[in-house]
Amino acid sequence: MSHRPRIDHQQAPAALTAEILTAVGELDQDAAPDVIAARLGDGLAPALHTMAKALRVQAGALGVPAAAVDDFGGFEGQYEQIEKVAAHHGNHRS
Repeated sequence: MSHRPRIDHQQAPAALTAEILTAVGELDQDAAPDVIAARLGDGLAPALHTMAKALRVQAGALGVPAAAVDDFGGFEGQYEQIEKVAAHHGNHRS
């Protein structure tokens, strides 16, 4: 069994994705799951583990802008501010 280097959980999603693609190689997207599992053998679990870590990093990153919007009143609050500014400036185009 080969040992992969430990991955920092804060590693960039792109680096994690590259590691996953290296682990799985070229896969036919239409291949049946059992065919892929048989081909990857012992490499399947590490690839899935790395993929799960990448998804957690990605999900966390998606939460950052959403939290920022929430801090400023949510999307409705942002749209309301846009409307106020547009009304104040008369929505004129130069």
